[in-house]
Amino acid sequence: MSIHDRVARYAAARWGDLSADEIDALYEQLHKKGQRSIYISCNRAECSALANSFDQLFKRLGWPSIIGEGGILALGAIGIQVNPEDDTARLLKSAIEARTKIKVDLSGIPRQARDLNPTMLVIGTKPTDYNVARKIPESEARKKLVALIASPRDRGIAGGALLTKMTAHATEPVKTHVTRSMDELRKVN
Repeated sequence: MSIHDRVARYAAARWGDLSADEIDALYEQLHKKGQRSIYISCNRAECSALANSFDQLFKRLGWPSIIGEGGILALGAIGIQVNPEDDTARLLKSAIEARTKIKVDLSGIPRQARDLNPTMLVIGTKPTDYNVARKIPESEARKKLVALIASPRDRGIAGGALLTKMTAHATEPVKTHVTRSMDELRKVN
């Protein structure tokens, strides 16, 4: 692959920022919907422009927002995902798809009772013909992971082994996030 092909592939993989018109249109659709808390997950430079645009929009709305890493919930993400699935996630999906060309996936786990964590807007790898063709459908991946972690018979063995493997070299905040995510997955069954 030539250097020109690599540059073109990298440029195609970068998320652009939202235009001023898109931010204005999203603001108009969302500003009367009440305050929401949003955690924007962006793990790489290719998504920083879009993450900053969403952060600008949420701050303009008066919604508390922060940009950070998504941990286990962002691993392998392609496109835009919003989770957990709840009213805020559905509101964001509807607004973003109506006012931009971005498609949003809501394949996350439904919000659990008493879950006060902010809604997570995950900006994954920008969809391309290459990575979309290789993607395992979300429902398949989710079913396999939930089955592995949440099965009563294997909960202690497989879930513990997976948790240990995922946090072996992680920093304390990441370990805490992964442990919390694993606990949430266990609640599904």
